[in-house]
Amino acid sequence: MNIAIGIEGYVGAGKTAICKELLNKIPNSILLDGGSLYRAIVYSLMQSGLNLDNLKQQIKAMDIKQIMEKLKVQISIENRNTVIYVDGRKMEEEELQSTNSSIAVSELGTIANNKNLYIFGKNLIDEFKQKFNVIVSGRDLMAIYPNLDYHFLITASLEERIHRKSIKYHEKVDLEELKQNYGAVLLAIGANVPRKMVIPGEDLEGVYGGNSLLEKQNHPDYANKKVAIIGGGNVAMDCARTIKRLSANRVVVIYRRSEEEMPAERKEIEDAKKEGVEFLFLNNITKVLGTNHVEKIECIKTKLMEKEGESRKVPVDIENSNYVMDMDYVVMAVGGKVEKEVLENSNIEMSKKKYVAINENNQTSCEKVFAAGDVAGTESTVAWAARAGRNVAEKIAQYLID
Repeated sequence: MNIAIGIEGYVGAGKTAICKELLNKIPNSILLDGGSLYRAIVYSLMQSGLNLDNLKQQIKAMDIKQIMEKLKVQISIENRNTVIYVDGRKMEEEELQSTNSSIAVSELGTIANNKNLYIFGKNLIDEFKQKFNVIVSGRDLMAIYPNLDYHFLITASLEERIHRKSIKYHEKVDLEELKQNYGAVLLAIGANVPRKMVIPGEDLEGVYGGNSLLEKQNHPDYANKKVAIIGGGNVAMDCARTIKRLSANRVVVIYRRSEEEMPAERKEIEDAKKEGVEFLFLNNITKVLGTNHVEKIECIKTKLMEKEGESRKVPVDIENSNYVMDMDYVVMAVGGKVEKEVLENSNIEMSKKKYVAINENNQTSCEKVFAAGDVAGTESTVAWAARAGRNVAEKIAQYLID
């Protein structure tokens, strides 16, 4: 007796790899991909000239079998995998995964007649199960086919899912190729290359960039060590609090402006103080001293002065106020910059501060390339980044529809 196995999970969770592994290990098995069929139906409806509003009405009013017959959509199994034909023509993966199809699928998925979908799906599984062991990939599988012999929900962290979906582009596809193959491209790569202060000794062992230190977690042993954090933003606070918790004896945040002007969130500053982090306001680092490794740092006191053309007071060094402190490690948390190799030869214009320049619609100098988040130099907290992603998604959707 043949069996039915359900595989579902979030995008990028690894369903495809697991389905292929099961195909190799289960004799007389086929893969029934519900997502491909649904995309083919939506794609065909779009090709018929219907706009999104009319598509919604079609999906509500007709059952799936009627739609397939009307649009001449057929599902077939070739080499044990799902293949879709429309009016006798085999659909390619690139067509099914097109940007416009993806937008429509997302819109229609929320209002489709699930009852009709479930009935059609159950009948389809029953039909193929008469001849094969059926591996079903899709969503709501227990609702569609409650009698699955086995049901697996594939989970993965957001980081793993993003990695799986993006790894195929790593060192293989450049921005120009993406522009040619997609209706729109979003640059949301952040600005994770630590900026340098360009001071003597900055290349000594024991000097770290704040962004990369947090991202890569390549911390040294801080036990009983003294650590200087240079900067006043949220990255500086994250570094200071993390390092203090990793048993550093002394953590000192050195910021060239006053406390009131620190860009870090007030709660982050107060929490850092409660955890034992020290602050030196109106001070700046001028040198990192040591033979091969950090041994000391030289600092100078500063004062704030009005400067023509500047919206905020500018820190100015106070002459002859230099002093030296013993230090074991230095973390430069003075901002990040865009990884220039990613944008080389892209002809994307940059702002004066070396971020990607965007207009009010988040479009870059290339109309179909959008940018959001740190790469565009906008608000840089996680919450703002999430909001920026949502905002630009709406703008891209409107751009593609128009």
